[in-house]
Amino acid sequence: MTFGLRRLVALTALLAGLATAPPATRADQWISPTETGALSPDGRVVVRVIPGESWGEAEGFKGAPIGKHATARFYRLDDAGAAFVQYREQELLNPVMPVFFTVTDEGGLATLDNWHNAGYGPALVIYAPSGAVVKRYELKDLYREEQIRQLPISVSSIWWRCLSQPPGIEGGSTLSFTDALSQRVAVDLATGAVTFEPAPAPCTEG
Repeated sequence: MTFGLRRLVALTALLAGLATAPPATRADQWISPTETGALSPDGRVVVRVIPGESWGEAEGFKGAPIGKHATARFYRLDDAGAAFVQYREQELLNPVMPVFFTVTDEGGLATLDNWHNAGYGPALVIYAPSGAVVKRYELKDLYREEQIRQLPISVSSIWWRCLSQPPGIEGGSTLSFTDALSQRVAVDLATGAVTFEPAPAPCTEG
């Protein structure tokens, strides 16, 4: 087997499970979270997140078991470019699973929302390549009270992000997405700084 084929096989195995997805609408229809992967922009770092078991920490699950949080495992392409080798593992702030996560070329990590609890708890967390938390934000850290009152709410979640416009990485160092107030939210993945500006296209979700 050639180096290129071995790399493809390894990458396919690491990214298996990407079918797991949060609701595409604001209806409370959540599937069970499963182990899921993400690839850095340069294709040399993979992170896989294993769901946690601490449902008792989630909003609306009082009395449920409290246990291990979600775990992230980091893999880097070896010097030969033939295989991905695990080099780090850490427990995340998410009791069960982040709804969205992305990894930088350097191995930094950003997570958005908590499974079955979008908008509750740490809604945005930036981790350094070392694993240290650079910034963690709850909605009250990002929005004024009157803005939070404008956000759609369901039984499980506060839907602060525009689900029809998925997050994306710009320039390898900025996480960008549209919120429910039709603002473009830009997150510097190195510093954790967050800026807001009018979105190019409004969020049309009712």
